[in-house]
Amino acid sequence: MLHRPSSAVQGRCAASKNMLAARSALASRRMAVAVRAATTTTTTVKPSVDTTGKPAPTPPTVLWGARMTSTTPLVGDTATKLMIKLVDASTDERTKAYSIDDWEPPQEIMIDGGKGWTRCGVIRVPDQLTAPSAVTVQKIDTNPADGHSLDYISEIELTSPYDGVHRIPVHSWVSSCHGERVFFEGTPYLPKDTPPQIKDEREEELKALRGQGGASSESRTYDYQVYDDLGPNRPNLGGS
Repeated sequence: MLHRPSSAVQGRCAASKNMLAARSALASRRMAVAVRAATTTTTTVKPSVDTTGKPAPTPPTVLWGARMTSTTPLVGDTATKLMIKLVDASTDERTKAYSIDDWEPPQEIMIDGGKGWTRCGVIRVPDQLTAPSAVTVQKIDTNPADGHSLDYISEIELTSPYDGVHRIPVHSWVSSCHGERVFFEGTPYLPKDTPPQIKDEREEELKALRGQGGASSESRTYDYQVYDDLGPNRPNLGGS
């Protein structure tokens, strides 16, 4: 026999949903503040000094808004110890590594019908970088006894003061044993049409996806399954 939840239980559930919705709204407001800062602030980095005692020239930087989102709940070291770099669409040069631990603390949100998290911040980007073609993401190992640390990332959003929002679709696990993963902005390209600035990164990513064969906890690729149940008078699929 099914029992209807009591009004007290229903009230607690509603309150929990309202709290998560409020946190999501707060994260969006914080991102908006970061966006406003990114579109109005230009910073010149204090020059360093070289071995002759003369100031070494350093390029000016501008502030970009940054946001990382996941559809997994906040557990353990989730949403921490992640490093990202931007890849310049024009030159293929990479920025320094930015740690998301320097951003606002992660906020739990409701996303795709479940609990997830988002983390917002600002990063100082060389002013000659006007558009990213990709980002690299690396998870720093916080559990050496367990072999590796993991984080699932749904999307990275970058807000440029030049042309607005760039969304990098990720939808992938990032493991500390994988080193740097490369994720590209959402424009699809045929191999012949791939911009030369990101061609090497795409080829390296394809090699990593193909793997060396065999199932391994450190591999992102598994051997293809042989399907032998496709129906009568149908050949097996796979295994070639």
